Amino acid sequence: MVIGKPPIAFVDGGLGNNNPILSLIDEARHLWPKRDIGCIVSVGTGIPASRDIGRTIMPLFDSLKAMVVDSEKTADEFREDMKSKHGVNQKVYFRLNVQHGLEQIGLEEWKEAGRIKVATEAYTKREWSQIDECASQLYRPTGSLQEFEWYHQEGYRAYKAENYRQACRLFEHALAGREQLLGSDVRETAETRKYYAQSLFMAGQPKQAVKQFISLVGFLERTYGSYHAETLSRRMSLGEALEKCGDSDQPAASEQFRLVAVGWECTVGPDTEKAIYCRYRAGLGYSKGEPYSNTWPYWNEAEQNLQRAAEGWKRLRGAHDDKALEALVAYASVLLKKQDDIKALQAFKNALAVAKAKGLSKKHAQVREIQKGIDDCKFWLREGQPSERLEIARRRAAKSNQAIQWKEVTGHW
Repeated sequence: MVIGKPPIAFVDGGLGNNNPILSLIDEARHLWPKRDIGCIVSVGTGIPASRDIGRTIMPLFDSLKAMVVDSEKTADEFREDMKSKHGVNQKVYFRLNVQHGLEQIGLEEWKEAGRIKVATEAYTKREWSQIDECASQLYRPTGSLQEFEWYHQEGYRAYKAENYRQACRLFEHALAGREQLLGSDVRETAETRKYYAQSLFMAGQPKQAVKQFISLVGFLERTYGSYHAETLSRRMSLGEALEKCGDSDQPAASEQFRLVAVGWECTVGPDTEKAIYCRYRAGLGYSKGEPYSNTWPYWNEAEQNLQRAAEGWKRLRGAHDDKALEALVAYASVLLKKQDDIKALQAFKNALAVAKAKGLSKKHAQVREIQKGIDDCKFWLREGQPSERLEIARRRAAKSNQAIQWKEVTGHW
């Protein structure tokens, strides 16, 4: 086939070089003379069957048949050569060639893709162990420490430039190489893992980030201890990644925040910004259950952590501080959700007193939230403790939403 200007002649590999593996190796050695062969994958086109053909084209058929036989012969010879150089147990060369099912299908018969797919899938099921080993070999890094150091440095530059997707690709290479050559439990590997995890998180891949943060926290605990500042910081990152994974992971995220809070309380004291903030984050996560639901098992944890956060910020910042008021309102809301109406009413009244002392108007969003909490507490105290509180609450919420939608449409209640 002749293509291009000036014209260049191309020969189908099936005719000119029906198994180009030897040419490929020569080319690779020419391009990278100082590097060893890491993995070679040779994919065949199947084993054809004999066909009844006329005498006039017998010479052509014999030539084509010889090519196929020669292709497999080349593959076998090359396999033995690889074994002699790398050892029987050191798999470098993989030959994948469907043995049955493609006998009656020519290379040009593209319309038979369905039959080709079925035969190939059957072959891959039989040869899954070889294919799995091939994939592992392809994934195994073959570079030097200097190369993986380059990947780490380039990944760090991309990370600092907030090009997180590029950073993920670079750190992934660096991490695979350092794990292979240095091991998992070394500081260099942990450093790469930290930035890889943070890049995944920033790139919007929290589930993948969680896996890396779990490994990182485990290493830091073994190396420095559970209450070391770096361990606590990375555990906080793990909690934030879990939080991004969805509602089902909220309790797990809250548990990480609680553990970080305990760590800061033991090392720097309970009334410190870091410890209180972690208590607050833990309490918010634990409070994500549906209001008045008896099946949510974390109401007590939510109450305890938010109470400690509200009291801690009150002592640290003062009662009129914004964060102290925010935590107090969250604490009151949890008491209401867990159906502790009397305590909730008192907490909301305390929050309202703080809001008034701060000079917040009745139209302020926080004041409206507090007033609604007071009204809800009074409503449930009048109603008593009905067993169907959850259903009543759902109907009240639906009615309230309808009123809001009506106001948006008409401009008045």
